[in-house]
Amino acid sequence: MGKLTKSVFKHLDGIFPSHESFYDVFRSLVPDQIPVKVLGDTRFDSVLKKIEDNAKIFKKPKNYPYSKIILFASTYEPCENLIVSLYELIRSKNPALLDNFAFWIFPHKTSPDRIISIEHKLQDANIIYQTWTSTPFENLTAQTIVFDVLGVLAFAYQAADFAYVGGALHNRVHNILEPATFGLPLMTGPKIYNSPEAMILEKSGSLFIVSEAEDIFQILNLSENDLETIRKQNWEFVQSGRGAAKRLYEEIRKL
Repeated sequence: MGKLTKSVFKHLDGIFPSHESFYDVFRSLVPDQIPVKVLGDTRFDSVLKKIEDNAKIFKKPKNYPYSKIILFASTYEPCENLIVSLYELIRSKNPALLDNFAFWIFPHKTSPDRIISIEHKLQDANIIYQTWTSTPFENLTAQTIVFDVLGVLAFAYQAADFAYVGGALHNRVHNILEPATFGLPLMTGPKIYNSPEAMILEKSGSLFIVSEAEDIFQILNLSENDLETIRKQNWEFVQSGRGAAKRLYEEIRKL
């Protein structure tokens, strides 16, 4: 960062980065008398509050025939191409997996043209599906469900076993904190540099970078011991960020 940035920052009373990865950069921009403290990311508190204040229970339909759910969140067209490729790979390589796994798709946008586009893609691949609005939820039985509404995703993670978070195949990853709150093993594309938390979890081995169907296939075949370790890591990671808003408030009061 240049001289202009330093000349502005020297007038600050304090800098409170959200992650350790930012500390050295900010420390180098200001004189020693200006405090630089890592207090955490207030978004952790926002996510936890959203989920805990609305303790909505979300379960699979009562007689749903699939024991495990891969939830695809905030999907775009490249994500849906990956879903179709994954389905076809499993169908050819280990069709027995299809007896257990369901695919729940939450598009980033639910406009009619987007939903129609997804439906055509599934139809072309001979994938049987239902939409959320087509049938009462308790009566849904299809292996693939397209959630053509907003406002459900944050709570649907409760019912899932794996979460793929969209955006990072073509642009940048979306919110990984919500699925991590529920301890889900996480998958996303390679473009995660906008998300410090995604980079931290990828480094710890509890978020997986996927670019093709084979990558996801390997993750679905991880041992239960490995998956349990990942669940614990992701849940603990989000819990460790609790209280950032209070810490920030207390520091500001001291200034």
